[in-house]
Amino acid sequence: MAELTYMLRRNLPLWKSEETTDEVVKYCLKYDIDEVIWKIDPEEFSCGFPSLDKINEYVKALKMAKKVLEGNKIKFSINPWLTLGHADRGRDMRKIFRDMSFFVDWEGRTCKACACPLSKGWQKWIIETYKLYASSYPYILWLEDDFRNFNHQPCDYGCFCDIHVKEFSKIIGHRTSRQDIVKAILKPGHPHPWRKKWFDMLGKVMVDVSGKIEKAVHEVSPATQLGLMCSDPDDHAIEGRNWNKLYKKLAGRHRPVSRPSMGYYGMSDPMDFFGLSNGLKKTISILPPGTKKCAELENSRYTRFSKSVKFTKIQVAIGFFAGADDMTLNLFDMLGTPIEQEEGYLKMLKDVKPYFAEITEIVSNTIETGIGLLYHPRQSDNVILKDNAVYADLKPSGCGWAYPLQACGIPTTYNKSKSIAVTGQILRSFHDKEIKNILSGGVLLDASGSETLCEMGHERYLGGVPIRTFCKIDEALSAEELIDTETMTQTSKYMTLSYLTPSERLCEFKVRDKANILSQIVGVDRKYAMPGMVTYTNSLGGRVAQYPFDISKGVRLPFLNWYRYELLGEVSSWISGNEGFIQVKGGPYILTFRRDGENQTVLFVINLAHDDVKAISFDIGFHNAREIKGLKILEHSGRWVTVKFKTHYFGKNLYRISTNIPLKSIDFKIFKILLV
Repeated sequence: MAELTYMLRRNLPLWKSEETTDEVVKYCLKYDIDEVIWKIDPEEFSCGFPSLDKINEYVKALKMAKKVLEGNKIKFSINPWLTLGHADRGRDMRKIFRDMSFFVDWEGRTCKACACPLSKGWQKWIIETYKLYASSYPYILWLEDDFRNFNHQPCDYGCFCDIHVKEFSKIIGHRTSRQDIVKAILKPGHPHPWRKKWFDMLGKVMVDVSGKIEKAVHEVSPATQLGLMCSDPDDHAIEGRNWNKLYKKLAGRHRPVSRPSMGYYGMSDPMDFFGLSNGLKKTISILPPGTKKCAELENSRYTRFSKSVKFTKIQVAIGFFAGADDMTLNLFDMLGTPIEQEEGYLKMLKDVKPYFAEITEIVSNTIETGIGLLYHPRQSDNVILKDNAVYADLKPSGCGWAYPLQACGIPTTYNKSKSIAVTGQILRSFHDKEIKNILSGGVLLDASGSETLCEMGHERYLGGVPIRTFCKIDEALSAEELIDTETMTQTSKYMTLSYLTPSERLCEFKVRDKANILSQIVGVDRKYAMPGMVTYTNSLGGRVAQYPFDISKGVRLPFLNWYRYELLGEVSSWISGNEGFIQVKGGPYILTFRRDGENQTVLFVINLAHDDVKAISFDIGFHNAREIKGLKILEHSGRWVTVKFKTHYFGKNLYRISTNIPLKSIDFKIFKILLV
């Protein structure tokens, strides 16, 4: 069974460091916690940028804690709470650190307690600070996710300080200003060449600073690994992050270490787990190969008033099945409140550790499959903006299919796949050869993806050519109706057009002769107004399906219903040729992961709806017709148990596997299909 590390993040307060250390050791030994990551000068009692004298006080306490932890065979790591600074929060560091320059955003707002990464004063401070922390010889020394060029409240995207503007002036060969740079970056239409150059510069600055920190730390403690917590990749795309260079530069001779966010610091609607799953998988997909992935479990503000034990359990399970190697646990506050107040979190984690360890074993020996989603870490370079755009409009929007597909029991993946779902402008980040390769496989497009392909000159590979786009509110259209594809007649199976997406944009297609129409848009008289879902086998041999809705910004709840569930299942099966396809049956909102290995397919299914599922079944396809030899389910003890099932073969490598196994609300199961 694969090794699994629980990493407890706990504040080390100077006013009771020995007491806190003894408490942490007690609970680590009781609940099988493998490592402690000491948070330093965090949150409510943070003094901002601690002085070197203050850090020396922390280092003294850290060395004492290290001795106690390692005496009990518990790993010792350090997580300073601040690098560039998360937010001002009423602090003003300008008079304390007079040699620092502070962060400026695109609108000219200036921070008082968040530094500019090009500031020589800040670079001197961060290097000396991390050298001091390294003198306690931690296993991992972390950089927080405030090591970024956005979200430094009251500022957002930057840094547009005078130092950055001067540096950029050297790159372009003449003097410029913050206003001129921003105007070029947000230019409507084809991107101004300055945009990419600006992002390149921002990315290079962070790589260079990482190299300086790595050199300083490893001169003091060569064995210490450096880890970096990261934010949403969509935001990092607007700062030109070079993920590969940044993590490798920071790692030095060690393996890269990342702490990808799992979001949801407090309890929310269980259906938000779809976003958690997608965001974590997206982040993992762009980390350098071999990176140690220590997913971040947060609970803010640190009691069951914020997040239940059950919600926490599901979040951790999703984290491991999405590809995390280990789990960091930020479950207790930074005010020194005793752990015993919420001991139930640790008890749950110990009880299910064998189960989670089996998940990591599965993940290490299988490949995630499903409908592919595209992501490009520099998509913001190529986004075409409209008039009056703001900086946030540069964020990528290529993953709009993730939620509706997953909500209909169809798994998605950022791994290479023969069937891909596309929205937005992401294809602008790929070369023509890459796009033709995509279009020679299976593709599901929304209106925005169809528009992008046509603007790039690929309309000949689509069955529906966009004639016009418009807002639904501007025309009297009532519903989408499914078509009986065998008889090409109406079915009176209607789906609402009201409040489907945030943009409410629709696209009317001109349909090619050899294309098929699977649904149609009708007016108040129930008569045909325009095509709905269009499918087409193009000259490259690719299977392309197009939907007329713009879902690049996501979908609203009215988008989902049983007819759309049926339609998305049919289309996903078709574009994939059933290879790697699965749709879980039994209820709505069943988040599904599929992983394929040698002679086995493993399924993780979680019921995120508020209703129980009476019996789980799934329609599943394989690369070739396979004989299904058996079905097992994983118990929470980590043991596999054989269960009864029935199969029905539809042909075309597609099976229905039916079980009598129920799935309670907000609960999950793992199935293993044994194949011959």
